[in-house]
Amino acid sequence: MIEEDTPKASRKGVVLITLRDSPPYTLWNVPKLAKKPASGHPRYIQIRSYAFHPAQYPGYVHRRTAGHRGEKELPVLKEKEGVVDARTWEFELAS
Repeated sequence: MIEEDTPKASRKGVVLITLRDSPPYTLWNVPKLAKKPASGHPRYIQIRSYAFHPAQYPGYVHRRTAGHRGEKELPVLKEKEGVVDARTWEFELAS
């Protein structure tokens, strides 16, 4: 809970981005885009990055970004011997 006497300027939200940890997604270089965005876009500071484990999120279901038409779910993000093919980055807006 944010206390009422906290200045609005010091309140920051957090952005979480989870992508597969394989091409073409790794080619996007999310940390670099956050640090040095295109002109006119805000800059973000990376707080941390970690492997995404779907089993830690009860009810999580993977959805494809495009083309989902309610067909059977695809087991895209699977853990194999503790390794998963997805990564989450946590960012906050730079001041």
